[in-house]
Formats: sequence, structure tokens, C-alpha cells
Amino acid sequence: MKTIFLNPQSCSGLSLSKWEKIKGSIPDLKNYRIVDNFYQLDWNQLEIAEGDTFISAGGDGTLHSMVNALIAARGLSVLEKISFGHIGLGSNNSFLRPYSECKTFFGIAMRISEKAELSDLIEITIDDEQKIYCVANASAGFLASANQLFNTEKDIAYLKKMNSDAADVYTFFKALFSWTPITISTADETKGITNLHFMKRPYYAADLGFPEEIPARNEKFRFNILLARPKQEVLTRFMQMLLFKKFEYGRDQTDELSSFTFESAKAIPLEADGEIYFGKKFEIRICETGIKLCR
Repeated sequence: MKTIFLNPQSCSGLSLSKWEKIKGSIPDLKNYRIVDNFYQLDWNQLEIAEGDTFISAGGDGTLHSMVNALIAARGLSVLEKISFGHIGLGSNNSFLRPYSECKTFFGIAMRISEKAELSDLIEITIDDEQKIYCVANASAGFLASANQLFNTEKDIAYLKKMNSDAADVYTFFKALFSWTPITISTADETKGITNLHFMKRPYYAADLGFPEEIPARNEKFRFNILLARPKQEVLTRFMQMLLFKKFEYGRDQTDELSSFTFESAKAIPLEADGEIYFGKKFEIRICETGIKLCR
């Protein structure tokens, strides 16, 4: 059985109107729920059968919240039974890019095929206590700070309703105005950074991404680091990426890793699939249990 979980808060409240445009085009649509808060659902009362598909309809954070709430209630073993799809009703649907790989109705991309592939799932432990699971990408540093603004600022919410790409650019400039590099410590060294990326999808904002093909299931994530840079250089690099598609300007180093641990002397934001968490210590690794994602 397919069940669609629709987040009415996505795209600053425009997801319901988007849904009305496309719901008649979605095949085998028999069961959908409108969900404000996935953690308030009683997942233990939900019957889950082998081969079921759960489809989130909203932004990247909707898929993230659905998966994490389900794991919190039923454990990682539930991932062995079901597959997950996604319908991009959010402002910025990085998980679904490039759109050429997706079905598209009325300009809205989705991955809801009966075919699913086993993909890596990133597990993040925060301050040795909280565990969260990331489907697409996570980051710490500038991008996390920008995501925090993107999710909370009223002026950005208004702009998202008009043009999500313009909202992305405006958010960058607003975040840069108050930005200062952060200092992180690993087992080997302490250094200042502008941004850290932990990626299982090539895109992380609008059309910004990196050129490597990232295998769905190789038990590694793509790790990118941009060291501490003056604001003017961060701005120059961003414009080079945005205007001339020189995506390599978004990092100084890149690697494939199966785990990475770092600490900060003060609590900093980390975003996972666009959702914000705070902590001082973060352990990022590939979860032994994979996740089945619709094509």
C-alpha cells in the first residue's frame, strides 16, 4: 500500500494549493494524510506491511521528519520492510534534483516509482545523546546558518512564496552579513572553517552542487570542506558558483569518508536535509541499515 503524508506547512504554506494541482495525476492514489507534526503521529498504531511505500509530500525537511519520526517510534528495523518516496512541494527540493531523473507533473517533481534502490543513510550523533538520520545531505557552518534563516525569517518566507531561487540568493546575503567562521576540533587538529558538507545527493541548494556522481550505496558520503575565508572571498566564490557554475569554488578539499567526528567549543547549528539541530559534538557516519528510496 502507498500512503502519502502531506505537510501543509511546506513552501510557507503553499503546499496545499500545489497538492490540489497534482493529486489527480498521481497513480494509485488511495490513501493520504495531512500531517502537521510527524512526531505527534502514533506510529505504533500504524499497520506496516512488507512492501509498503511511505511518500512524503513537502520539502526536504518533510521527508527527513517522516523518516526520523518513524525510526524513533519503530526502530531502524522498520526500514527493511518499506520504501520511501517524495513529492517536491517545498520551496527548495534539493533531494529531487536533477529533475531529469524524476516524474514531473505541472512542474512538480516526484520520486514515487514502484522501483526502489537501496541507499545509504547518514547517522548523526549529537553530543553523545541524540541520534538523527539524514537522507540526502548535512552540513555545518555557513550553509547551516543560512538554512536556519531560510526556515525562520518572515521576510524570507514571504519571498519564498514569490520565487524560491530569489529567496535562496537573498538568504545567502542576509546570512553573510552576520557570518563569522567557526572553529572545529577533530582528533588531529583544530581549524577555522566556513563550511562542512556530508553529502549523499549532489545538490544542496537550488542548482548548486558538486560534479561527482555519488553512489547510492557505497557505505560512504562525499565530504567537502571550505576553510575559513573573509566575507569578500565567500561572496566572490558564491557568485562564481551561481553565475558561472564553478562549483569547485565551494570547497578547498574533498574526500569520500565513512565517518567524521568534530567538536566546537560553543553550540553551533547543523542542518540535516534542511532541518536544524544544535550541539557541540557531532559524529557523522554511514548507518549499517540502508534505506529504500523510490526512483
